[in-house]
Amino acid sequence: MHNQGQESRQWSPGREFWLAFACQVCVLSVVSLDSTILTAALPRLAHALKADTLTAFWIVASYLLASTVVQPIMAPLSDIYGRKLIFFCAIVAFTIGTVLCALAYSIPQILVGRSVQGVGGGGILAVNLIILSDAVPLRFRAKYVGMIQALSSLAITISPVVGGALVQASWRWLFYINLPFCAVGVIAVPLVLKKNRNSMTAHRSLSELDWLGSCSFLSGSTCFLLGVCWGGSRFPWMSGQTLGPALGGFALTVLSIARAWTTKRPFLRIELFQSWTSCIAFACTMLQCFTLFGNTYLLALYFLAIRRYSPIESGLVFLAYASATLPIAAVTGYLITRLGSYKWAILFGWIINTSGTGSFMVLDSETPLECMIFIIFVGGLGQGILFSARQTATQASCAAGSATLAITLFSFLKSFGFCLGVSLGGTIFRNMLRHELILENLPLSIAAHAEDYALFFHASASASEQQAVMITYRRALHHFFATMAGVSRLGLLLSICMKECSLDVDFEIPGEEQIEGLRPVKRQSDKPVVRFHGNIVQLEMMPTIEEMSLEVTGQSRAQMIRKVNGPDQRSMPVGAQHRSPEGAASWLRWFPLCVMVD
Repeated sequence: MHNQGQESRQWSPGREFWLAFACQVCVLSVVSLDSTILTAALPRLAHALKADTLTAFWIVASYLLASTVVQPIMAPLSDIYGRKLIFFCAIVAFTIGTVLCALAYSIPQILVGRSVQGVGGGGILAVNLIILSDAVPLRFRAKYVGMIQALSSLAITISPVVGGALVQASWRWLFYINLPFCAVGVIAVPLVLKKNRNSMTAHRSLSELDWLGSCSFLSGSTCFLLGVCWGGSRFPWMSGQTLGPALGGFALTVLSIARAWTTKRPFLRIELFQSWTSCIAFACTMLQCFTLFGNTYLLALYFLAIRRYSPIESGLVFLAYASATLPIAAVTGYLITRLGSYKWAILFGWIINTSGTGSFMVLDSETPLECMIFIIFVGGLGQGILFSARQTATQASCAAGSATLAITLFSFLKSFGFCLGVSLGGTIFRNMLRHELILENLPLSIAAHAEDYALFFHASASASEQQAVMITYRRALHHFFATMAGVSRLGLLLSICMKECSLDVDFEIPGEEQIEGLRPVKRQSDKPVVRFHGNIVQLEMMPTIEEMSLEVTGQSRAQMIRKVNGPDQRSMPVGAQHRSPEGAASWLRWFPLCVMVD
């Protein structure tokens, strides 16, 4: 294990890395800002465009939906055309969508712009993580993920304040604010990111993609999310308009995943789901994001309906959440890198998150401000710890060679959890509110327009009516937060069953060229480096035209490492079988020697 992780422990970032990292943080921050900046300003935006609440909801949902469904296809596309090109195209798409939204004069126009924005934002989220994982060893990765997640959390938290302030001038400034950041990305990405591409032609690479599985997965995910978003808002949950897309989309998604066992080059590899640990890591990613957006969405409603805060005041109170999330995410990432373990952070994060979410149940109109801020602060601590730990867990638990797909699936499930948190979380609250309204003999129409009623009923209703409605809101919110606390407990129980994997493993960096099924590995020294992938041992060698498969007999791993990495490396008995790999080129800088070990 010491030899296996020696290279990753000696890694240190250089000037080029920091330039690229700063560019990624800049672009990712504006995507995070844009994902929630409309929350506080949505009623005013809907009024300006003469739209009702349900139509205005799709201004947010269209972005989340488009951002989620495009992420799985980004990994194979970046493998074919290179991280740099796909990342640049995603930034351009996000910029075009921003301009379309800023210049829109109707709901259809702004929905088109938000969808284009979502495609670009989803590509940025997915490829950003892939680039980071290509450049940083697994042991150090949590540190930089913590930095990115902390800044993204800051952008998400302050966005309601920024949105509430900008909408006072014009709702178009909600989109104009993105353009300077987009300009930085469009100019800087071609300059600071290195080019890497596949040696196979694009035509051949595209022909080998699992197009049937990809289209089935994207179509199924879209239909399922549409059904979930429609349920309880646009159509009743038990109607055909809701159940048809939801059940049909779920079935289509399952079938696309099942293709992994029946096709040669599946869209999703079986290796991603071969261990309980990796399955639990992916499931907990979705659960955490579900609780994060669900709690955030309903806390904003609590501030409006129960505390009677303005959108700007609500955003200012949310700064307590950011003040907890930012430092703890960075500190957790540093500790994971320092200690070389992450399970402790996941368990501790879920415990704090469960406690914080459960504490939201005590919030009411008479809760002291100091107590309310402390409770929100505790909730931010739990989410901040999980921010840094969950991505490390998903990558460490996956099989070698599946890192890119694991990152993409992680990003997809994160966005999928966000969609469920907004749509399903809102539906859960409305159903609970409807039940409380029946008990108080109040109109059920309040549940269908809960957000609008929370904003405007104080100005028109009598004091007794306001008190009755406030009681129903408070009870419904308490039931909702109890549900979210139960989801957090489920995440904790699942995480207890996880097996911790070592972070001291070597990593691969895409070179300037790649050959089929093989990534060149940059060497750190003149001495051959041994790295294990199950029973496969990969040695970094000098340039060669041929790929050699050597079968080593009668050698233990420890003996082989001593002979390869020590001065007596020539004494290793081998029997070589030579073959010329298809697509190999004589000018490859690095070429691995694969050794089969008994």
